[in-house]
Amino acid sequence: MLMGVARPTAVAGLVLNDVGPAIEARGLARIKSYVGRTPFPDDWADAARIQRRLHGGQFTAWTDADWDDYARLTYRDENGVPISDYDPALGGTFAGVEFDQPVPTMWDEFAALKAIPILVIRGSNSDLLSEDTVKAMILAHPNVEAVAVPDEGHAPQLRGGVLLGRISAFLTAVEGEGPPADAILPKPTRALSPDTPEA
Repeated sequence: MLMGVARPTAVAGLVLNDVGPAIEARGLARIKSYVGRTPFPDDWADAARIQRRLHGGQFTAWTDADWDDYARLTYRDENGVPISDYDPALGGTFAGVEFDQPVPTMWDEFAALKAIPILVIRGSNSDLLSEDTVKAMILAHPNVEAVAVPDEGHAPQLRGGVLLGRISAFLTAVEGEGPPADAILPKPTRALSPDTPEA
């Protein structure tokens, strides 16, 4: 959103995944409770259990296979051992957040984006982006499309044919059917031969 304000000609449209001009303090408090403090898993099954314990209340319809997949997205594999794949310093970003104070909002910045089409995706179980905030975004902006992802919280995993189809349709509407005439397209690759010197 800030980039759209700072460089409006650089942004043709926005897809906001479970975030908006106002976020909920309880969602931030939940995230603060585990960022930088997540236990180290013993193996991949343990990694899936840890993620399910942390996020099971947000992603209520996931199967065991979904949690295994999520663990693979959350950790990197080092010789068969899952290792945390995010910067632990992220926990420091919450150090100065006081949850007894109102969380700052970005409604003025959001209002400056009225010329930009926006697709806002909200997990139906999200505690970070409220349904009321999404409704207010629709009222405040002439070109906001909202999609709710059932049984998921923050942040929806952007998978599945229906959701990906909605995102694709939004991007196509913003960009048009094909690249613009002045788009930089990759050159076709040429087969190189060691017997033919290149000019």
